Amino acid sequence: MNRIALIVCYIGTLPKYFRYFVDSAIHNSDIDFYVFNDRISQLEDLGNVKVLPLTLENFNDLASLKLGLNINLTHGYKLCELHPAYGLIFEDYLKSYDFWGHCDMDIVWGRINHFITEDLLINYDVITSRQSHITGHFTLYRNSGIASELFRQTDDFIKVFTDSTTHYHFDESCLRYGEFHSPENLRQSGQTVSMSDIAMDLKQKRQLRLYMQDLTREHPDPICYVYHDG
Repeated sequence: MNRIALIVCYIGTLPKYFRYFVDSAIHNSDIDFYVFNDRISQLEDLGNVKVLPLTLENFNDLASLKLGLNINLTHGYKLCELHPAYGLIFEDYLKSYDFWGHCDMDIVWGRINHFITEDLLINYDVITSRQSHITGHFTLYRNSGIASELFRQTDDFIKVFTDSTTHYHFDESCLRYGEFHSPENLRQSGQTVSMSDIAMDLKQKRQLRLYMQDLTREHPDPICYVYHDG
């Protein structure tokens, strides 16, 4: 059975809705969740949810070491930009997992293995929760081969990761939702290549097994949820 780890980095006081995230994550006992936060002083082990201390300065130091770049993020929101590199940055936690992924905290999880089945994990290298683009709120990467460091398929990651002021939305589609542009054409036009562009390009070349499907519901109208027993 494939083992999965999901990673969240959150700077600041953990929000009130964190309790919903934890409760729903615990119902997914076959997946480990690593939550890194700067407002706690020691590990809080909540079963398969592990809250670990990490300041923004700590993250900068670790990311700089693992990536060989000068990472100097000044605000927590920019952490999303480095989502695709979490597999390398936090590799010391991930050695025993077949897949690693990044997710957001403002999520109430259903039964993940009802949607991310063992069959999907066997047959795909990257799994994401939108048909239109790679998503920041939930994407899984195989912890080996081309998928493990997919961000390196473009040199744009250097610009994106080392620019502490601009948010490119690199981990998703650089705001080109539902569009696909070849990395070569984007480079020629001076645009930033996104993770969606990389993944779609490699899928077309049959070098990456990519699964894109609408698996999450966001801001439905009318808003009506029932959460019961996970």
